[in-house]
Amino acid sequence: MAAMEPEEKQFYVLLAIYGAIFGIGPFIVFEASGTWAFLFGCVLTFFGLWGLLMLLPDGLRIKQRFAGVIGKAAIAMPVMGVFGVWILIASLVYSLHDLRSDLDMYAMPRTLTKSQATDLTDFLRSQQFTSDVYIRVAEDDEEANRYAIDLSKALLAANWNVSFDWSVPATKKGLNASWLGKEPQNAKQNPRVLIEQALMAANVPFGSGGVFGNGTGDYKYFLLVGPRPQRVGGRLPLSWRIGNWIRDKLQGLGEPVH
Repeated sequence: MAAMEPEEKQFYVLLAIYGAIFGIGPFIVFEASGTWAFLFGCVLTFFGLWGLLMLLPDGLRIKQRFAGVIGKAAIAMPVMGVFGVWILIASLVYSLHDLRSDLDMYAMPRTLTKSQATDLTDFLRSQQFTSDVYIRVAEDDEEANRYAIDLSKALLAANWNVSFDWSVPATKKGLNASWLGKEPQNAKQNPRVLIEQALMAANVPFGSGGVFGNGTGDYKYFLLVGPRPQRVGGRLPLSWRIGNWIRDKLQGLGEPVH
């Protein structure tokens, strides 16, 4: 079979590049944990799609130069190879991201990153309201205690009053909440609502073990820093993940109401 002409080689190289970009983009969009990553994934997706559409006229011209079964095979095999590489790269990127998410959630010690702490503090400061927060920690759990200290520092930086309550240890896995007494009716002055919104704005995992309230006694709000989740591979069904992703993106479009 005759060697490919330079124009044909360039076509297949560009097809592989744009195909890979178009394949990786949607995975970044779906798994993005922040606004910039989401926008980057959108740019990659549209750029890859634009490149593939721009190559269509060239592909048609190249295909017209071939005739018979041999010519069709010469076209089909490189195209199938390109899409195979495209799917392989996209699957590898997704698998690596999935593995990293599991490691961060179930294996690595929990930490409040500088960005998360800043976002948490800035959100609470923007509400122009402060309150008391009581933190309960898993007993004799060094990792949970360090994580609780990180959270307390971010809350203190927002001028909230933080106290550690050692009377009842947190036993449910993950970061949860509970409260005593009747909750404030005004959402802008409800510690539970504000802290949950702040944790969401900072992309801090919350509520894995439930949120519990008791309507008796003086009002107190508790953050429960329980043991780190340890079930590797435990993930929500795909439909739930898609629903949560859509909810997070829609909530991210608006600014907090003051």
